Amino acid sequence: MKAIYQQGAADAPVLVLLHGTGGDEQSLLEVGKALDPQASLLGRKRHAPLLQTPG
Repeated sequence: MKAIYQQGAADAPVLVLLHGTGGDEQSLLEVGKALDPQASLLGRKRHAPLLQTPG
């Protein structure tokens, strides 16, 4: 997995930003800043496509 980390305020929470298919590790950083401008942000990207099983 690829990740990007943006440090926020020392006493603020860390928001882990997970997106669906078609995004990358930076896709939700602006959403995270809108939710909590002081938070640290961790965006993750999967390297392999999700496998869907029949049924």
